[in-house]
Amino acid sequence: MKSLIDYGKLVKFSHTIFALPFVLATIAIASLEIELKIWKIIFIILAMATARSTAMGMNRIIDRKADAKNIRTQNRDLVTGKIKLLNAKLFVLINALLFFAIAACFNRITLACAPVLLILFCLYPYFKRFSWFSHFFLGFTIGLAPIATWLALDATVSLSAIFLGLAMMCWIAGFDIIYALLDVDFDKKEGLYSLPASLGVKTSLTVSAALHIFTLLFLMLTFNGAVYLIGISVMFLVLVYEHWIVKPDDFSRVNTAFFNVNGLASILYFCFTWLEVVTR
Repeated sequence: MKSLIDYGKLVKFSHTIFALPFVLATIAIASLEIELKIWKIIFIILAMATARSTAMGMNRIIDRKADAKNIRTQNRDLVTGKIKLLNAKLFVLINALLFFAIAACFNRITLACAPVLLILFCLYPYFKRFSWFSHFFLGFTIGLAPIATWLALDATVSLSAIFLGLAMMCWIAGFDIIYALLDVDFDKKEGLYSLPASLGVKTSLTVSAALHIFTLLFLMLTFNGAVYLIGISVMFLVLVYEHWIVKPDDFSRVNTAFFNVNGLASILYFCFTWLEVVTR
């Protein structure tokens, strides 16, 4: 059990709270058009978990030397040796193989897309070494989740899944920029190309806010209904709060904005989407 907890910490399993509610919301919306099968829902959740563990594990392995230099990250288990590098690589390999096997259970399209997704997961950690576009690449990669979910359910893609994917891409890129504020000085020193280190804190916060405005616009295009629109309005207030508590000269509440506020936003989105579906 302790080993499982250690590996859960390695890949920040608690951060699954960001993407999982959007995947579940996709399933809820799809249920209005597609006859759902329990095994597919379970396998989609497992695919998301293994895909995320693969991506985060690769990120930790590739960034381990940089993490050792950064005061904020130098206590991570892979840096301290609590988890051995070989074991971390085996963990990533096992999750990648499981993800591939699960993808093969759905249809030919998901099977063909699986290796492409695995490659994207491996590319993200390198982006910050040459471009501040890394935030957008991260958003793009994770934002494929609703599209992949719909493909797994029906071997097709709906406009709802595409718009929800675009919303996720903007939302994740926006809050990843905020999270990067914690390492702005380190990134400048090490020559890493985060947006705050490259374009400055104020500009980065403006870009983040703009991305979250686009998030709300894409969510409005994803679905409709009175309950759903109330949910979008609540999310608007939550995102306004996120940007209100992070100041250009005060990063003390960045972690609250990153984890607590965005975790709440994703859960609220799923709840209001589900309520809209079940009340129809």
